[in-house]
Amino acid sequence: MNPHASALPRLLSIVGSPRRGGNCDALTAEATSTAVAAGATAEIIHLNDLTLHPCSACNGCRVESAGRRRCVVDDDMQPLYDKLAACDGLLIATPVYWWGPSAQTKLFVDRWYGVADRRATFAGKPLGIIVASGSGSPAMADHVLGPFRSIANYLGMPWAGDVWVSGKAVGQALDDRRSVAKAADLGRRLRELAASR
Repeated sequence: MNPHASALPRLLSIVGSPRRGGNCDALTAEATSTAVAAGATAEIIHLNDLTLHPCSACNGCRVESAGRRRCVVDDDMQPLYDKLAACDGLLIATPVYWWGPSAQTKLFVDRWYGVADRRATFAGKPLGIIVASGSGSPAMADHVLGPFRSIANYLGMPWAGDVWVSGKAVGQALDDRRSVAKAADLGRRLRELAASR
């Protein structure tokens, strides 16, 4: 049961593209604004604006300190852990870089290892994914969506849906009515699932 059931569901939107005004950015804004219009609060975070270090495999997150266990790397991931715990739904947008998510996105997700109580942090929270690729091949999106579907299944996160836009120049995704409509639908679905937790 969501302890915040009387309040508006809180969505956290993560943009893993380094390009401001690019297709990931534009479709994330569309999905997020639609969710807010439907009755949610939301925050959009651009990973490229942050200083995030890779997991160092030190296992410091497995040692209790000051009554809790959490990643010991002192960087901008620390406040993101709090935001992940506080949100009711999660949207992640990434371009396809070399048959996978961007380095920013992969680094962010790798650091989830540092979450001591993953069930309390992630289980039951819907996950939506936006993927942008220069190639028109659906296989490009599959290289990103497959791992995220596995992550959602592992963590007990309901799959809210996904949007794939391909072959568009920087920022031109908003010219594709189908992609815009799918992003809006994803925002509404995320809000609906987050509200029903």
